[in-house]
Amino acid sequence: IEMALQIVRWYEMRWMIEQLFRLLKKQGLRIEDTELGYYQSILKLTVMAFLTAFKVLQLVLARDQYDAQPIREVFNSEQQQCLAVLNQKYQGNTQKQQNPYPRNQLSWASWIIARIGGWKGYQTQRPAGPITMKRGLEKFYNYFEAWKFFR
Repeated sequence: IEMALQIVRWYEMRWMIEQLFRLLKKQGLRIEDTELGYYQSILKLTVMAFLTAFKVLQLVLARDQYDAQPIREVFNSEQQQCLAVLNQKYQGNTQKQQNPYPRNQLSWASWIIARIGGWKGYQTQRPAGPITMKRGLEKFYNYFEAWKFFR
């Protein structure tokens, strides 16, 4: 039984690696489309892409967890304020469309980012995946820049 459980854990890790590369490639950040020609430039682009992909995967892992990673480890206080404003915009009128997670948890931000990315917020719907989270995170950063500008 222990050996079977170990194989399942390895497969889960493999699946996360597959999701990471999916985010880096065609459906995600399209890193293979770079036209950079210098090693140092490609290296910097790759590091930035990995950092973004890791943040997206953190959001995916935090999804549906009431005891997720603390939000402050991923979003600074100014970004959290912007998320609070967006939370009000993206919550629905019914209890089922309210963000159910504690504000100090990454799952709270994950719910908002997923909504921005196109997830409808219904529990009957499939949970937001990496590509939806990536879309939502991109839009969030656009909203955040505008929010800072107009404050």
